[in-house]
Amino acid sequence: MENNGHQALFHNLSHVFGTIGTVLWTFQLLPQVYKNWRNESTKGLSPLTMLIWATACLFYAIYAVVFEISFVLIIQQMIFGVLCLICVMQYMYYDNSKFIRKKTKTGLLFFVICIMWAGFQSICVFGIRLANKKNIDWPKTVTGIIPTVLVFIGYVPQFYEIYRRKIVCGISLIFLAIDMLGAAFSALCLAFNPPPFDAYAASFYFAIFTLDLIIFILYYLFNWMHKKNCINNNNGIDNNLNNDEIVEIIIDDKV
Repeated sequence: MENNGHQALFHNLSHVFGTIGTVLWTFQLLPQVYKNWRNESTKGLSPLTMLIWATACLFYAIYAVVFEISFVLIIQQMIFGVLCLICVMQYMYYDNSKFIRKKTKTGLLFFVICIMWAGFQSICVFGIRLANKKNIDWPKTVTGIIPTVLVFIGYVPQFYEIYRRKIVCGISLIFLAIDMLGAAFSALCLAFNPPPFDAYAASFYFAIFTLDLIIFILYYLFNWMHKKNCINNNNGIDNNLNNDEIVEIIIDDKV
């Protein structure tokens, strides 16, 4: 009886942590969208990262539909994917010379991409289900692998952007914090799941948490270095400025 009680408790905890993680990973990009809108700029944020992540969501949604995974998870991926696309459109609207300040052109591009992706998703789902009927398994397996690979590839352009600018700017720290919390709660969900332990999923969550943490560390490290250099060179930066104010000054100098 005691073991059954523990199992029920662990099951409930797993469900609670999983739900929190799912909610966090549904709306974590909202602070980034707001930051882009508030600053009227996406400088420092890699649009390629957002586009790759949106593509990852597309393939995960295909995978989820084929395997009939929870409808909530499908919606979660679709919302995150749309938010990624919105960030890309914000880049086009604020910082791309061919689209800058052109609402109709940018909105039309967003609409066309959404229609194309919806069509692509429908075709893939139909094709994979047809392959399943013929006992061909590799399409659905590949569809499950692609999103994971794309998520990690998506970090590469962002880290390159940080390397190129020698500063972390344009990225919402609130977004990063929510993303890290989403990974942490999802990992806790796995920890309280009944055996066997899903080491693959756990390593995925740990990697996401670690990569976000690295960006966090780089943000404060680069800002501290720039602040120190500017003060030493008598460039007029007030020692009492906070990190965001330092970033604004450095962006004005570099961009």
